Amino acid sequence: MKYYHEQTITHTCGHKHTYSLSYNFTKRAVELHRLWGQKCPECQRQAYIKSLAVKTESSKAGLPELQGTQKQVSWAIQIRLQQFRALSRQHSSDVLIPLISKHPDAKFWIDNRNQNAQDLFQRL
Repeated sequence: MKYYHEQTITHTCGHKHTYSLSYNFTKRAVELHRLWGQKCPECQRQAYIKSLAVKTESSKAGLPELQGTQKQVSWAIQIRLQQFRALSRQHSSDVLIPLISKHPDAKFWIDNRNQNAQDLFQRL
């Protein structure tokens, strides 16, 4: 006798994945709601790998940790690294790192994500 129900779900990333869910209606409904609001397992894995690579590159460059919610920090790390790369073409790391260190708040980087490198340098 089967105690699970096969269900194919389209995730927020657009990929489909089949899950074995409980026959219990309440448990299945809760699990479906949770799964529909997520990326598929493969996209989650790729996003995790990308975030690790960005964090590693940021720490190797000597950039300090950011403060904020987990979601803010993961987004701001990518923005800050991209801006750091752009600014590094025109300024040395010895100049940039002390300026960047004055802005440990993830919100600053998110709010200034659309600034070009020169405008951002003046804001730092």
